[in-house]
Amino acid sequence: MAELGVAPEELFEKTEDKKSDDKKPRKAGRLGRAMNDEEFQGLVFDWATDARNYIDEFLMLSRQEATQYYKGHLPDVDLGSAQEDRSQAVLSEVRDTVLGIMPDLLRIFFSSDGAVEFRPVPSTDPEKFAQNKAYATQATCYFRDVVLRIDNPEFFSTCHDVFQDALVRKTGFLRWQWEKTKKAVFSTHTGLSEEQAHALAADDEVEVVSVRTYELDMPPLPPQPAYGMTAPPPPPPPQPPPGSVPPGAGGPPGMPPGAPAGPAGAAPPGPPPMPPPGPPDASGGVPPEVLASLAGSQSLLPGLGGPGQMLAPPPPPKFYDLRIKRVKKTGALKVRGVPCEAMIVARRGQSVDETTLLGMTEDKTVGDFIAEGWVDDAEELRDCDRDTLNDGDNWETISRRPGESTSLGIADDPPSDPSMRIVKYGELYVTADRDGDGIPELIRVITAGTQYKILDEEAVDEIPFAALCPYPEAFTFFGESVTDLTKDIQRIKSRILRDCLDSLAQSVQPQMGVVEGQVNLDDVLNSDTSKIVRMRQAGMVQPIVTPFVGKEALPVLDFMTQVRENRTGQSDASAGLDPAVLQSSTASAVHATLTKAQSRIEMVARIFAETGFTRLFRGMLHETVKNMDTPRTVLLYGTPVTIDPRQWDVEMSVMPLPMFGKGSTQDQLGYLTQILQKQEQLLQELGFDNPFVTPDQYSYTLKKIVETAGWHNAACFFNDLEQMDAQTKQAALQKLSQAMAAKAQAAGAGKTGPDPAIEQAKLASNEKIEGMKMQLEQIKAQNDMALEAMKIKAQMQLQLLQMHMDHQQAIDQAMVDHHSNQLNSMVDAHVTHHGNVMANAVKLQVAKMAKANGAANDAH
Repeated sequence: MAELGVAPEELFEKTEDKKSDDKKPRKAGRLGRAMNDEEFQGLVFDWATDARNYIDEFLMLSRQEATQYYKGHLPDVDLGSAQEDRSQAVLSEVRDTVLGIMPDLLRIFFSSDGAVEFRPVPSTDPEKFAQNKAYATQATCYFRDVVLRIDNPEFFSTCHDVFQDALVRKTGFLRWQWEKTKKAVFSTHTGLSEEQAHALAADDEVEVVSVRTYELDMPPLPPQPAYGMTAPPPPPPPQPPPGSVPPGAGGPPGMPPGAPAGPAGAAPPGPPPMPPPGPPDASGGVPPEVLASLAGSQSLLPGLGGPGQMLAPPPPPKFYDLRIKRVKKTGALKVRGVPCEAMIVARRGQSVDETTLLGMTEDKTVGDFIAEGWVDDAEELRDCDRDTLNDGDNWETISRRPGESTSLGIADDPPSDPSMRIVKYGELYVTADRDGDGIPELIRVITAGTQYKILDEEAVDEIPFAALCPYPEAFTFFGESVTDLTKDIQRIKSRILRDCLDSLAQSVQPQMGVVEGQVNLDDVLNSDTSKIVRMRQAGMVQPIVTPFVGKEALPVLDFMTQVRENRTGQSDASAGLDPAVLQSSTASAVHATLTKAQSRIEMVARIFAETGFTRLFRGMLHETVKNMDTPRTVLLYGTPVTIDPRQWDVEMSVMPLPMFGKGSTQDQLGYLTQILQKQEQLLQELGFDNPFVTPDQYSYTLKKIVETAGWHNAACFFNDLEQMDAQTKQAALQKLSQAMAAKAQAAGAGKTGPDPAIEQAKLASNEKIEGMKMQLEQIKAQNDMALEAMKIKAQMQLQLLQMHMDHQQAIDQAMVDHHSNQLNSMVDAHVTHHGNVMANAVKLQVAKMAKANGAANDAH
């Protein structure tokens, strides 16, 4: 401030005056002042309610129907027109298409290179740019290999769920967040000394849970003499009773056992007797300087008496068993998938960054609110309503998890445990002018309940969500899904299949026609195959023959399959299983067909990379640089590396990798092999210092061949030159150069050098031959697959033809039997009729003759 020549107070006053001057002419503010809490609460409630109503009115039913189609149902067809006696089979076109696209998407995004990479920040300083380039490569490897695979081991399943949401229900959502966790780690330490136990308990991060003190069982030690004292004499042996001789006792040497010991008072030969103990002198034989030192350290030697006294044995050592608890605080970047039904978006939102409100809502217990620090007591959430229509699971959730989702009940608000009450949690990102300066800010708002009661608000820089839509619509947030493209095909093909099955059922089990009153209807309605039908007369029960007409519908099914392939790109050709494509005469034709079939899937992958994953990596970079405050040692390319994200530039751009249009794995290996051959040729002919290829590039090609072949860790096969230190790398290159020179010298000893033109022609010819061999092998494999597929198809057609002929023969036989029965019935009826007529005529003639005879008799 002294250098500026202005006092701090004056500078502050001038800054405030400038702010006030800036505010005076501005009239862009909504109120010209900051919104109070009530106004902001009302704005959040209005916007969030409108966003929820928009989702429920225009998207909820569509996504619920999409889930039903994916699970193999026809909700809009079977709801009102299903009949029990008709076929209800469904061709799951939606699910088959989604499951066919998923492997290709996951293979692209979880390849060795990943989907996106960081690009260095440009700089005119070569050293600075080289450093930025190294940091960009380091950040790409760190997020791809460490954050998304070690810190988030479930990231593959997360992407699987999000991709499935996007393909089935229009949009999938990813969320990233730096999570700080506290974890209690318990451990037991046994056999500690007093000093070790005190040192462990003195650690600030350690909390002693329990202590056990014990002493080891050791044999007692005898008293030890002090310095300058002799050991006390051993106790005298036990004396025998008077007048007895101990066994084995004898006289002097050479005397027989039991002989008298000698004259009275004679001492036996041996060492001179010890003088009787008496009080020691003042020094006890200890030098004065030693006594002085012992006198000053008696407190350290328990049991040490005065001069000339015996030392008491030391007490047995004590040992400690401690059980301790350490609270381990960790922080890590976590990536989660969010169900699409939990997200709400403003009605006019066009993207994640171009919307006034975007957020998620989910059910949490009151205990979760308290644990996360949003409230201090359960009573603060007592006024949060429990609207059963909004708090319960919506139709999308019920359709996704029909066996788990239920409406809220007494179990969600137990009277005895208020902490387990279910409350709707909301994390909303609102763009509004909260401070009244006319410039809207991005604010994170934490809410509770369906009334969106604000618990916390904080201004933030970005929205930590990424949205993935496979087929986006221009200038709208929600696009289309695979379900939208294929559900009508599933409906049409299912209807055709049902009609074919109904026709087959009617031809195999035809309806029966009966003559009323001539047949027992219970026998006819019996479904047993060996049933007996009782009838009064033959031919009273006849089948109503219906020919099978399903074969005419099969071309329509093939046509609808072709429509699905054109819409989604998922076909038998893209999977390499279509005989009509594989029987092409050239490999280029097969490659063109496969490329065309995969173009739609690659377009979906490119959209995911350009939108969702680019935003995800950019957000992870910002969160890591902002929250990771200590270096971290990780394993990159098989080598321990210490990284410090604080040195990274948050302005690094994120770009999708050019992983599209590379062809199959076999094609990529062929390309890499050709590149490797060219690199070897240049290194052998021009040396390591040539301007075209460096040893690092050659090492990179070897690594890519290993990774393309399916092994992620190339360090198991080849050492990476880029990870070597300069001295080791120089030594390795020098040895390799010497070996190559020796090999060239040995090969050219006594021979003239080869003609470069001839060698180049040989190399080109060999490459051409190898390419032709690869094409021939591919064509042979493809022809074998086509032949096998054609055999299978011919067998199936033969079986279908045989079934059709058998069925047609059965129908013809039934018709012949039917006509024969009808003819027999007609003959029988005709004969009976003529017999009756003749009998009646005879009776009439007899009656006439009798009448004539009677008249004649009367005349006589």
